[in-house]
Amino acid sequence: MKKEKKTNPNTVKEMYQHAKERYLQFGVNSDEAIKKTLAVPLSLHCWQGDDVIGFEGASELSGGGILATGNYPGRARNGDELRKDITFAISLIPGISRLNLHALYAETGGKKVERDELEPEHFEKWIRWAQEQHINLDFNPSFFSHPLASTGYTLASADKKIQNFWIKHGKASRRIAAAAWRNPYQSRDRTAGGGWHRPRFRNPPAPRGHPLHGRRACLAGRAPSYRGYLR
Repeated sequence: MKKEKKTNPNTVKEMYQHAKERYLQFGVNSDEAIKKTLAVPLSLHCWQGDDVIGFEGASELSGGGILATGNYPGRARNGDELRKDITFAISLIPGISRLNLHALYAETGGKKVERDELEPEHFEKWIRWAQEQHINLDFNPSFFSHPLASTGYTLASADKKIQNFWIKHGKASRRIAAAAWRNPYQSRDRTAGGGWHRPRFRNPPAPRGHPLHGRRACLAGRAPSYRGYLR
């Protein structure tokens, strides 16, 4: 078996010095550029550790236009494994790290809890882990990979029952983010509402079945401002 060659640190430093001098010819201070880059928080998607399967008991992805297969070998099978993998990954990533956590990664103790019924208690392990790792969390509602997302329409569904389900999920996600406010947490609504590509949907006021109608309903009521935690 051919022995793998290791990179010589001195060679790396020497090559960087050459690159640094070249960039200076164009007025670019590479040391300052790297310093500024490392000061920008990088949010790692939690689903990169298990191919977007989540902890809802699904054996494969369904609904919402997700193209990942969910079956790559070695993927995390539970919260403890995923947190260990993410901890290791973050230890190798330079700069400031955050974690982007999706609602379908709730840990419910084996009980079936629908997404519109999720509570902060279902994410206690994630919040505690983030505190131990001294990293911030970003929270995402999961408007995909669900039987009620099979048509590609969630907040934009013309079916009132389906739309209300996703509105409740959006509101539940805001409560979860607000409950973890001091950690700090940030809510990010990646909404696969459907219907944005249709010109007739672009004119206000938004009718039922328009993604804006569902999104506004999700945001109805008072909630903490997350602006203070944007870094």
